[in-house]
Amino acid sequence: AWPYLQGDYLVRRRTDEGLACLRRAAAVAERTGQDGRSIRLRLAEILLALGDADAATVELEKAARGGDDPRLSF
Repeated sequence: AWPYLQGDYLVRRRTDEGLACLRRAAAVAERTGQDGRSIRLRLAEILLALGDADAATVELEKAARGGDDPRLSF
């Protein structure tokens, strides 16, 4: 959980460092079998806001593999 919180905080101040933390949090969730959809969705939102639609799409696709989530419909 700490890389996620750290990333969410840092992304507002030091974007690259924040994105790295969020990516690390997503990798930890995936590696440990936890549900990382919320992390991937947050990462996708940030990437989209930064204008990186391709990277955001990749994160959304990964989140969709994790199961059904109503937020993916928007």
